[in-house]
Amino acid sequence: MKNNIPVRSLGRYALFAAATSLLASAVQAQTLGDNLAITGPSAGADGSGFNDTKLVRDGNVGTATQASGTSNQRVSVKWGSAVTFNTVILREAGSKVTSWSLVDNDTGTVWATGTGIGAEQVVNLGTRSTKKINLIVNATSAPAMAEFEVYNASGTASSAPASSAAPSSVAASSTSASSVPSSQTIVYQAESGSLSQAAVESNHSGFTGSGFVNFDNLVGSSAQWTVNQASAGTATITFRYANGTTSNRAMSISVNGTVINSSLAFNGTGAWATWAEQSMTTQLNAGSNVIRAVSTTSDGGPNLDQLSVTGGTVVVNSSSSQSSVAPSSVPASSVAPSSVPASSVAPSSSSVANTSSSASSNNGAIRPAKMEGFAAHAGVTGGAGGSVVTVSTGTELNAALCGRSTMSEPIVIRVNGTINHGNTTAQGCNTQADVIEIKAMSNISILGVGTNALFDEMGIHVRDASNIIIQNVHIRNVKKSGSPTSNGGDAIGLETNVDRVWIDHNWLEASGGEKDGYDSLLDMKAGVTNVTVSYNLYNDSSRAGLIGSSDSDNKNTNITFHHNWYKNIEQRTPLIRHALVHMYNNYWSNDSIDHMFHAINSRMNAKALVESNYFYNVNNPLLASDDSDVAGCWQTNNDNTVLPYIYYSRTVGNGALVIPEVVSGQLQSTCSVSVPYAVQMDAAANVPAIVMANAGVGKISP
Repeated sequence: MKNNIPVRSLGRYALFAAATSLLASAVQAQTLGDNLAITGPSAGADGSGFNDTKLVRDGNVGTATQASGTSNQRVSVKWGSAVTFNTVILREAGSKVTSWSLVDNDTGTVWATGTGIGAEQVVNLGTRSTKKINLIVNATSAPAMAEFEVYNASGTASSAPASSAAPSSVAASSTSASSVPSSQTIVYQAESGSLSQAAVESNHSGFTGSGFVNFDNLVGSSAQWTVNQASAGTATITFRYANGTTSNRAMSISVNGTVINSSLAFNGTGAWATWAEQSMTTQLNAGSNVIRAVSTTSDGGPNLDQLSVTGGTVVVNSSSSQSSVAPSSVPASSVAPSSVPASSVAPSSSSVANTSSSASSNNGAIRPAKMEGFAAHAGVTGGAGGSVVTVSTGTELNAALCGRSTMSEPIVIRVNGTINHGNTTAQGCNTQADVIEIKAMSNISILGVGTNALFDEMGIHVRDASNIIIQNVHIRNVKKSGSPTSNGGDAIGLETNVDRVWIDHNWLEASGGEKDGYDSLLDMKAGVTNVTVSYNLYNDSSRAGLIGSSDSDNKNTNITFHHNWYKNIEQRTPLIRHALVHMYNNYWSNDSIDHMFHAINSRMNAKALVESNYFYNVNNPLLASDDSDVAGCWQTNNDNTVLPYIYYSRTVGNGALVIPEVVSGQLQSTCSVSVPYAVQMDAAANVPAIVMANAGVGKISP
């Protein structure tokens, strides 16, 4: 028997007929021009898993960068500024790649996917612009890539050799699909589905993906896949399976909730390494379809290797309809239901009525600052109505804090300069020379002017304080060891009886982790309540922040995080103990999936409401780690996008107390969580564009 634990979703592979002739005609119809991987501005390459990556842009097919593994190996080409292009040519040294995807590193958008590369794979993307493209490959054995060429070709390609995908229901812009055959076979690896009472294994040979699904020996073990069709019609569903017994391990097959065969036979194949196929026909809808297989015998089901769907037209490109869905290897979580436009309102799972309303019509546009969440619910006003003082040094800032008639008199402090150890001295009223200390005070706004407010190696510490706003400031490289040190290594620290705080539109960064002398970017501990953290850019730190410094620190609660960008952060985004936390419309992006330890870690009786977030290259996106003896829990709203696939390096009993089940590419709830307010919520598919346009400094004028 297997433990009933969720497994990672590894993607779906689209197979296209007549690829060779289509590729040839595409090349003949285009004039490629310069290889931008070589000639583009400050062109370069990097990777994760590949060595000597510069060899993919040396113009020599006789040299190649070698991968060290077979799963999720990445090689990238990049530039100092964004380049515009429309065509990528991939050249493999050998033919070991089984699946690949091209991903915009800046946004996490999956542009194209395919099944093999070989000597030449031409990918016509339509017009694109970025500073970095990632090629992510899986292979039968460690692959080698000879060239990764990028062109802004003139002329029109006659076909699209690979599927294109976008993280929404809008098909990606690409070349015309008129040459693509009208009937195609799309293969979905069995392990890419949502599994219940089943596990992915690889101890029998002959499977085609990264493994096969082994069902628990009981009635009711199951697997479920979401498949996408461009038009309604009859399709043939084929299961590739193995059954090393002599008994029929029948399964009940349903499509879109309706059982179409209550006992599809999976008879013995003679051995567990001998694979056979079982087919059936059914009607599929245009757009998303859910296919579910449930074991009907006490022996469970057969070992399943893959599910293939043949029939209907699979659209590679469409410019006429927002509801078309392109085939791709992206998990179901990346594709919105075909009847819902990409700009539609994300549903809210909160029990409070009207917790979300449309705010996604201005994708990529600059938004005015707006307080939402627990800070707004608690009535945070900061220093509004008080005197306004502009400062350019730490000494002047401390003097402004101390110069009020009382420590509760409202004040707005505008920072127009660099605050550092060289220009900061204590001025009384608990201020310090090595940290901006806001202690035993209230009713304060610290606002950056333009992009000029830099706290260089100088942290901000808030203690025994209330009604505080910190907005539009850049805090970097605050250390707890080495020299100079400040604030225990935290960019911002909220500690001991802190209530009603808004931390908005800031840039918090470090240049490494604890071994480099840094701690966290934003920590809350020992009684922090009613806080909203919004539109902040966190980057290049090991730790974003925690809520609760130990399992006994149970006085922190009512925290909202929304529209924050966690860029190349390893862990604690956030780590939560005991608190009630609302996480919505946040964006995680990492250069590689193995960069991250975990994202949202709900431990020690914490409760998290997790809604319409976007995770890209994230390991362990949502879990309760076993670093505490007691798990936390969460509620999700089935609109959290996880790309390029759902990956967990931790399992229950091996680093985690709880990991969410995955159904149709969505992380599932483990408890009920509600918040006492309404917010404007964007659909997850729109979050990267919105957050990248708005998070950080210089986006508002406070």
